Amino acid sequence: MDIKESTQLTKEKTPLKLAEALESSKKQFIRTMQGDIESLQKSQPARPSLPRVDQVKKAAPPTELPVVEPAERPVFPSSPFRSKSDERLRKETEIKKRIEETQKRLEEERMRAETARQKTEREKVKEGGKEAEDAKTVLPKKKPSFISRFFHLFRPSRSVKFPKPAVVKAPIPPKPFPPKLSTLPKPIPPKPVLLKGELPLKKEVEPAIQKSRLKFVFVGLAVILIVGGIGGFFYWWNYLRVIPPVAMYYQCQDFQCVSIEGEGEDQCLTDEDCQPVEPTIPDSLIQADETRTIELTIGQENLLLDDLKLVAAQEQTLNTFKRILAKLVSQTEKKYADLDTLISYLGISLPNSILFTAATSDVEGGNYTLFFYSQPEGNRLAMVIALAEGVDLSQELRNWETSIKTDLKAFFLGLDIEVQPIATEEFQDNLYQDIAIRYLNFPSPDLSIDYAVVGDKLVITTSRESMYAVIDALLAVEAVETETEIDISDWQTYSNEEYGYEVKYPKDWRTAECGITCQGFGPQSLGEDVVVAVNVISLPLPEVKQSLPVLSNPINKIIQEETVTVNNIQWIKLTIKQDISGTIFIENLTEQNDKTYDIGVGTDEINIVEIYNQILSTFKFIE
Repeated sequence: MDIKESTQLTKEKTPLKLAEALESSKKQFIRTMQGDIESLQKSQPARPSLPRVDQVKKAAPPTELPVVEPAERPVFPSSPFRSKSDERLRKETEIKKRIEETQKRLEEERMRAETARQKTEREKVKEGGKEAEDAKTVLPKKKPSFISRFFHLFRPSRSVKFPKPAVVKAPIPPKPFPPKLSTLPKPIPPKPVLLKGELPLKKEVEPAIQKSRLKFVFVGLAVILIVGGIGGFFYWWNYLRVIPPVAMYYQCQDFQCVSIEGEGEDQCLTDEDCQPVEPTIPDSLIQADETRTIELTIGQENLLLDDLKLVAAQEQTLNTFKRILAKLVSQTEKKYADLDTLISYLGISLPNSILFTAATSDVEGGNYTLFFYSQPEGNRLAMVIALAEGVDLSQELRNWETSIKTDLKAFFLGLDIEVQPIATEEFQDNLYQDIAIRYLNFPSPDLSIDYAVVGDKLVITTSRESMYAVIDALLAVEAVETETEIDISDWQTYSNEEYGYEVKYPKDWRTAECGITCQGFGPQSLGEDVVVAVNVISLPLPEVKQSLPVLSNPINKIIQEETVTVNNIQWIKLTIKQDISGTIFIENLTEQNDKTYDIGVGTDEINIVEIYNQILSTFKFIE
């Protein structure tokens, strides 16, 4: 079979015929080992056969060994293949090359035939696919969530493995004689047709996976940019944003210092500035030994009588005055009750003619003094009212006597005086230290209604003894006020810059240190002794009051404590009495910049006490 015939068979595209032709040409042109051995045996001459071992006779060893000369190497006749010409070698090489090319074409034809067979089988399966689909239920795959697809982008990539399609091996036909390469058409690989449920090949799926991955990458980058933008915005808003200053001022609202936007004047800096200001304590019209303040909330005024009953039941030093201050407290202010308010809270009545003639005062509650006087029979409530100058109330008071028992019923703190026996039906006259007194006893003088006008003050008490005590106290005050004032124009001035105060003292007095923080003053006639001292203590006033050096001696006791205002400075005045000698000491305490300033006098001589009061009036703080 020549090359033309092989080409013709190839064009017919019958694999069986090609295999038969290849087998026939293989016998003619393909060289095999068996053929070479047969041709070699035919070309060599026949060799004589050797006798067998059992036919050879054994010979006796020679007596003398012959000298053996080396034999020449036998020369065999040359093989017919060694004398081949170059022309034949070239032909054989060409034949081998053609055979290899023919084998490749046959393999390609076999693949085309196999593809056609698979296509035929798919079409058959497709025709009967409806029955297979009814018998087989394919569950849809659950679509992965966006979060799982997003995090799938950051997992290590893994190659997708697809199951290899089953290949049905066909019987290999015999290889025909290889045709010429130029005469065979180039095979075109067919596109595989996928059945339902069959996965595509890896090369077809990878581009789709790459596109899906790129989509997830872009979505992830977009999410990162959005989250980063939001985080950057919040960071800028909270930490980097520059807020322009807003004009603000502070005002007090509901006891709190609050800020208000806009222009305005500051009324406070802290909440303490918004607390109600403590009112000024009114001066007492008599020298009281003790002061008691009763705080009343607005709307609870009826509790004043109950509080007074509790104070009356408390133990009080005999023959002493305890002043009562009624302080009214609301959410906006604190103040002391004036005369009209006090009368209303006590539930008593005074004629309008008396109320209209009461003196005016710049301080709330400064035109009256309510107090208890202690006597052996118990504490008695009394009142002193300041009157306007030049007022005569004798006739108005006599007219009031007809209803005074009813009007002052609450003054007796629950004791019903209307049912009490009385000594006389009408008020009687009495005289004490040239002061006219009108009284009505129930029936003894230790429980009575007494009233009198002492100077420019109206006194109302609930016992004769308390009336006498008030008259003594008022006359003593008037005696001090009528004394000639001391001329201080030529006094010397002492200044202490370390503790920030200044005070004047008489020109014939001298100064002397009485301690580390104490400065003393006294007449030169007394030598080194001092009678007035100014001491600065770095402690709060309540602690200093309990630890005064003069009180370290148990025979010295505080018999009176009151609040006074001198030269616009509020002082706590302590009157201390020595039990054995009866000497009176006076200490005035005030607090400034967490320090307590104590000015005291160590004698009760009238002239020294008067100078002490003048020294106290010149005391002032300096910067």
